[in-house]
Amino acid sequence: MPGDGSRYAVNQTSYLSPLYGSQMADDSKSIRWVVTAAMIFVAYLAWGFMAGSYAESSHVGGVIIGRRGLIAAITMLLSAIYSFVATSIWELPNFFSVISWHFSNRIWLPILFILLEVAIVFGGVGLQRLEDNLSKTRSRRNR
Repeated sequence: MPGDGSRYAVNQTSYLSPLYGSQMADDSKSIRWVVTAAMIFVAYLAWGFMAGSYAESSHVGGVIIGRRGLIAAITMLLSAIYSFVATSIWELPNFFSVISWHFSNRIWLPILFILLEVAIVFGGVGLQRLEDNLSKTRSRRNR
Protein backbone atom coordinates (compact mmCIF):
# COMPACT_ATOMS: atom_id res chain seq x y z
CA MET A 1 0.00 0.00 0.00
CA PRO A 2 1.33 3.44 -0.81
CA GLY A 3 2.52 5.40 2.18
CA ASP A 4 2.53 2.56 4.74
CA GLY A 5 6.22 1.77 4.37
CA SER A 6 5.78 -1.74 3.01
CA ARG A 7 6.68 -2.53 -0.52
CA TYR A 8 3.99 -5.20 -0.97
CA ALA A 9 0.67 -5.37 0.80
CA VAL A 10 -0.85 -8.82 0.97
CA ASN A 11 -4.59 -9.27 1.24
CA GLN A 12 -5.06 -12.58 3.02
CA THR A 13 -8.46 -13.17 1.43
CA SER A 14 -7.62 -11.92 -2.04
CA TYR A 15 -8.42 -15.28 -3.60
CA LEU A 16 -11.95 -15.01 -2.20
CA SER A 17 -12.47 -11.27 -2.36
CA PRO A 18 -14.71 -11.26 -5.46
CA LEU A 19 -17.07 -13.72 -3.77
CA TYR A 20 -16.52 -13.34 -0.05
CA GLY A 21 -15.34 -9.83 0.60
CA SER A 22 -16.18 -8.13 3.86
CA GLN A 23 -18.92 -6.10 2.19
CA MET A 24 -20.67 -9.16 0.78
CA ALA A 25 -21.49 -10.50 4.23
CA ASP A 26 -23.17 -7.22 5.06
CA ASP A 27 -25.01 -6.61 1.79
CA SER A 28 -26.13 -10.09 0.73
CA LYS A 29 -29.25 -12.03 1.53
CA SER A 30 -28.89 -15.09 3.71
CA ILE A 31 -29.30 -18.54 2.27
CA ARG A 32 -32.34 -19.07 4.47
CA TRP A 33 -33.96 -15.95 3.01
CA VAL A 34 -33.28 -17.06 -0.58
CA VAL A 35 -34.57 -20.59 0.08
CA THR A 36 -37.72 -19.24 1.73
CA ALA A 37 -38.35 -16.87 -1.18
CA ALA A 38 -37.82 -19.70 -3.68
CA MET A 39 -40.23 -21.95 -1.76
CA ILE A 40 -42.90 -19.23 -1.69
CA PHE A 41 -42.44 -18.63 -5.42
CA VAL A 42 -42.72 -22.36 -6.22
CA ALA A 43 -45.78 -22.66 -3.96
CA TYR A 44 -47.44 -19.78 -5.83
CA LEU A 45 -46.59 -21.38 -9.18
CA ALA A 46 -47.99 -24.68 -7.93
CA TRP A 47 -51.22 -23.03 -6.83
CA GLY A 48 -51.49 -21.11 -10.10
CA PHE A 49 -50.98 -24.21 -12.24
CA MET A 50 -53.38 -26.30 -10.16
CA ALA A 51 -56.00 -23.54 -10.13
CA GLY A 52 -55.69 -23.13 -13.89
CA SER A 53 -55.93 -26.86 -14.45
CA TYR A 54 -59.00 -27.08 -12.22
CA ALA A 55 -60.64 -24.08 -13.88
CA GLU A 56 -60.00 -25.48 -17.33
CA SER A 57 -61.56 -28.80 -16.40
CA SER A 58 -64.63 -27.33 -14.73
CA HIS A 59 -65.33 -24.21 -16.78
CA VAL A 60 -65.81 -23.57 -20.45
CA GLY A 61 -63.05 -21.54 -21.96
CA GLY A 62 -60.32 -21.65 -24.48
CA VAL A 63 -57.50 -19.91 -26.17
CA ILE A 64 -58.23 -17.54 -29.00
CA ILE A 65 -55.50 -17.53 -31.59
CA GLY A 66 -55.37 -14.38 -33.63
CA ARG A 67 -52.77 -12.67 -35.72
CA ARG A 68 -49.11 -13.56 -35.78
CA GLY A 69 -46.14 -11.34 -35.22
CA LEU A 70 -44.13 -9.76 -32.44
CA ILE A 71 -46.90 -7.46 -31.21
CA ALA A 72 -49.41 -10.32 -31.17
CA ALA A 73 -46.91 -12.53 -29.32
CA ILE A 74 -46.30 -9.89 -26.66
CA THR A 75 -50.06 -9.35 -26.32
CA MET A 76 -50.63 -13.08 -25.92
CA LEU A 77 -47.84 -13.30 -23.32
CA LEU A 78 -49.31 -10.46 -21.28
CA SER A 79 -52.76 -12.01 -21.62
CA ALA A 80 -51.44 -15.36 -20.42
CA ILE A 81 -49.74 -13.77 -17.39
CA TYR A 82 -52.94 -11.89 -16.56
CA SER A 83 -54.97 -15.09 -16.94
CA PHE A 84 -52.55 -17.01 -14.68
CA VAL A 85 -52.63 -14.38 -11.92
CA ALA A 86 -56.39 -13.81 -12.19
CA THR A 87 -57.20 -17.53 -12.12
CA SER A 88 -54.95 -18.08 -9.12
CA ILE A 89 -56.88 -15.37 -7.27
CA TRP A 90 -60.38 -16.29 -8.51
CA GLU A 91 -59.97 -19.93 -7.50
CA LEU A 92 -58.90 -19.17 -3.92
CA PRO A 93 -62.45 -19.73 -2.57
CA ASN A 94 -62.32 -23.20 -4.18
CA PHE A 95 -59.02 -24.09 -2.47
CA PHE A 96 -60.14 -27.43 -1.04
CA SER A 97 -61.96 -28.39 -4.24
CA VAL A 98 -58.86 -27.64 -6.32
CA ILE A 99 -56.61 -29.68 -4.02
CA SER A 100 -58.98 -32.64 -3.78
CA TRP A 101 -59.62 -32.61 -7.54
CA HIS A 102 -55.89 -32.80 -8.21
CA PHE A 103 -55.34 -35.62 -5.74
CA SER A 104 -58.20 -37.50 -7.43
CA ASN A 105 -57.49 -36.76 -11.10
CA ARG A 106 -53.99 -35.39 -11.60
CA ILE A 107 -51.89 -36.63 -8.72
CA TRP A 108 -48.66 -36.03 -10.66
CA LEU A 109 -48.96 -32.24 -10.41
CA PRO A 110 -49.03 -31.96 -6.59
CA ILE A 111 -46.32 -34.62 -6.36
CA LEU A 112 -44.14 -32.67 -8.81
CA PHE A 113 -44.39 -29.48 -6.81
CA ILE A 114 -43.84 -31.27 -3.50
CA LEU A 115 -40.66 -32.77 -4.97
CA LEU A 116 -39.58 -29.31 -6.15
CA GLU A 117 -40.09 -27.92 -2.64
CA VAL A 118 -38.07 -30.78 -1.15
CA ALA A 119 -35.30 -30.19 -3.73
CA ILE A 120 -35.19 -26.51 -2.74
CA VAL A 121 -34.86 -27.44 0.94
CA PHE A 122 -32.05 -29.92 0.26
CA GLY A 123 -30.36 -27.39 -2.03
CA GLY A 124 -30.50 -24.83 0.75
CA VAL A 125 -29.05 -27.28 3.24
CA GLY A 126 -26.24 -28.07 0.80
CA LEU A 127 -25.53 -24.38 0.22
CA GLN A 128 -25.48 -23.74 3.97
CA ARG A 129 -22.96 -26.54 4.47
CA LEU A 130 -20.85 -25.18 1.62
CA GLU A 131 -20.92 -21.71 3.13
CA ASP A 132 -19.91 -23.10 6.54
CA ASN A 133 -17.03 -25.05 5.00
CA LEU A 134 -15.83 -22.02 3.04
CA SER A 135 -15.96 -19.79 6.12
CA LYS A 136 -14.00 -22.39 8.15
CA THR A 137 -11.39 -22.61 5.40
CA ARG A 138 -11.13 -18.84 5.19
CA SER A 139 -10.80 -18.42 8.96
CA ARG A 140 -8.03 -21.06 9.06
CA ARG A 141 -6.10 -19.29 6.30
CA ASN A 142 -6.45 -15.91 7.99
CA ARG A 143 -4.58 -17.10 11.07
